[in-house]
Amino acid sequence: MRLWSGPPQSGVVLRSAGSPLGMVGAVREAIVKLNSQNVMYEARTMEGIIAESLAARRFSSISIYGVISYVVGQRTREIGIRIALGAQRSTVLWLMLGEGMKMAMIGVVVGIVAAAGLTRLMSQLIYGVSAADPVTFAGVIIILTTVAFAACYVPARRAMRLDPMVALRYE
Repeated sequence: MRLWSGPPQSGVVLRSAGSPLGMVGAVREAIVKLNSQNVMYEARTMEGIIAESLAARRFSSISIYGVISYVVGQRTREIGIRIALGAQRSTVLWLMLGEGMKMAMIGVVVGIVAAAGLTRLMSQLIYGVSAADPVTFAGVIIILTTVAFAACYVPARRAMRLDPMVALRYE
């Protein structure tokens, strides 16, 4: 549970054996007993705080997947034409994966360069990890590359299963 008290604002973290939100009333009373000027503004569980901090990362992964998946999915007609003209399905799949991953890797490189350039600003905003932590950078690269690969592979594989005539009529 995280509690905020009046000026200057300070956070208090409590560990409890029972339900953390069930203790809010008792904690609020204890704060008032210490000083009647203190006010508790909010109480949140640590799970809620962590979920809130990870929400933006999850959203960006979903966004990356959605954009790449949409772009590859728009090429269903092209895939149908290639297969109808005699291209091997595996060759077309590797073509789609290669082009999608090329786009993703350009984004990763631009992101790494931007992040490396902003490490001085970020160092004041993060706690417990250096701004240029190689493990964090590697983890982000691995996660984003995996998401991009899945976003390319799933719609391309789905288009591969279609009959070429159905894919030609697709729109």
